[in-house]
Amino acid sequence: MDYQTMTRDQQNQILRQNGYRWVKIDQDWLDANDDFNTVPGWYLYAAGGREVSVPRAFAEIERGVETVAEEYRQAAEKERREAQKRQDSTTWKNHLADKIRDGGVRPDGEPASGAGSPTGAPAPSPRLPGIALTLSETRS
Repeated sequence: MDYQTMTRDQQNQILRQNGYRWVKIDQDWLDANDDFNTVPGWYLYAAGGREVSVPRAFAEIERGVETVAEEYRQAAEKERREAQKRQDSTTWKNHLADKIRDGGVRPDGEPASGAGSPTGAPAPSPRLPGIALTLSETRS
């Protein structure tokens, strides 16, 4: 069932037949309930009182509530694992950068900039010897 090709009235009829309902939340309701996190507008609720999106509601109608809930849970878990991988990668890169700064040698074997220099000045490049100058050397 491709709900996107249906009119809004057709969508709403199918949603109502399957226990979903629209609720309009206005600013007066929000003020009366001290709800400062919700934006006024129309919200779709499942029979059990869960707020759902239109795509999720139609997915639940087609495939079942439990199946869709498991799909959403798996997608959230996959996103959590990917976020953890990104965080681990960033942590590892920062660790390597700290080691390079502390040890003075980059992974390619060349000296790291400023490593071992008492002034913290970058080491001269082996390709362009004598080019590295400290800030004090460039001022007259």
